[in-house]
Amino acid sequence: MKRLKVTSNAIRSIGYSHDQRHLEVEFHNGRRYVYEDVPHTMFSRMLNADSHGDFLHQELRGVFKHRELPADTESKAADEEPGYE
Repeated sequence: MKRLKVTSNAIRSIGYSHDQRHLEVEFHNGRRYVYEDVPHTMFSRMLNADSHGDFLHQELRGVFKHRELPADTESKAADEEPGYE
């Protein structure tokens, strides 16, 4: 999944898959997590949030099932839109 780079102290990029309804978050430390069954509106809200990290903690964690993904050998974050599939 392609991810869109964001300006954040903790988060490097965010991506979304319409087909799977997965929201993927990559942190600056290289760890990646996928949140399952997330509506596209939540992805849009996260992209537009003043703080992506605060949004993650307040709106996603503890609400949507998530799991850590295996380490990437290189980031797939894109500089251009759309940042989701």
